[in-house]
Amino acid sequence: MFAYLNHFRMFLPHNYFKWFINFIFKPLYYLLKDFFLLEKKSLSVNLILKNIKTAQKCFLIMTGDSLSIADFEKLKYEKTFSTGFIFLHQDLEKLNLKYYLAVEDPLKNFPDLNWPSHIIPSKVPNNGYTFYKLVNDKIYSKGTKIFLRYEDKNYFISRKLFTGYGEIYYLKFMSNLFYKKYLQSEITLTKRFSTFGGSIFLILQILIYMGFKEIYLLGAGYTYYPTYELHFYDSYFLPNYITRDQAKLEGERIVTEHNKRLGDNLKLFDFYDDGKYYRYRMVKFLNLENENYRKHQMMKDIAEYNGAEIINIIPEGFKSPIYKNIYWSDLIGKDQM
Repeated sequence: MFAYLNHFRMFLPHNYFKWFINFIFKPLYYLLKDFFLLEKKSLSVNLILKNIKTAQKCFLIMTGDSLSIADFEKLKYEKTFSTGFIFLHQDLEKLNLKYYLAVEDPLKNFPDLNWPSHIIPSKVPNNGYTFYKLVNDKIYSKGTKIFLRYEDKNYFISRKLFTGYGEIYYLKFMSNLFYKKYLQSEITLTKRFSTFGGSIFLILQILIYMGFKEIYLLGAGYTYYPTYELHFYDSYFLPNYITRDQAKLEGERIVTEHNKRLGDNLKLFDFYDDGKYYRYRMVKFLNLENENYRKHQMMKDIAEYNGAEIINIIPEGFKSPIYKNIYWSDLIGKDQM
């Protein structure tokens, strides 16, 4: 009995008040929202996704800076799923992206920190409409199947977004995944379901529901040890015409200024020459009991319970403390790639 309680406690967030709100009041709120506030629209259409890819593999492509290890051309004929600002990647056209998830609130502005203003024209507002217009034009219009929040459906209709003939699947979810209960339950997309905060967990649940048994993570730097910080579109680099000694000094200056400006705690891990630029790899050394790692441990357990395996494609010099790992060089050497 006590062993069970200790096992349960290790998966609880450290902020117990927040936990209480999530697990007591949030379900009641959504119960009212779904059944009494005229939101009775069925999600039964999502049933067609169940186990449609039984025993197949899929690549979940996140937007971390570690995407630099991958050659998208090698994934052209693979099942791929992505999210966020992946549409800004210069090699996206090589990918033939099959699925995409966007669950950002369209009524909120993006924090300046998370908005790639150096790529998106400065005169364009950093709001939800801009983001979803880019998703519409660069992802949905290319035939990629889209997953969106059900709550935003009327917003998209009123602004004539996602109005073509492409496939759209709406989701209802709440970020209060109850570990033990959910582990023993069947994953479903036909009603509101529990998840963690973060697109990576939502996508993993979708992929498991669809029947994928081999799920490869790519560009998921927060799952490494140390965590590989920043994204492919906001990482730091300098022209390689300076010497390596100069590049190292500049890297130390960059990380110091970054931390001071943002109140962050990044460390300069190393840097490499890609033939044109010196690119800096920034990391954090987090305790393995960190909430992010604990969530991924739960996600691994849920995947295994459903007969799926999550495999982390990591760069040299990093570890994958939760998921089984593989290096890109080893992966592309497989016969099936």
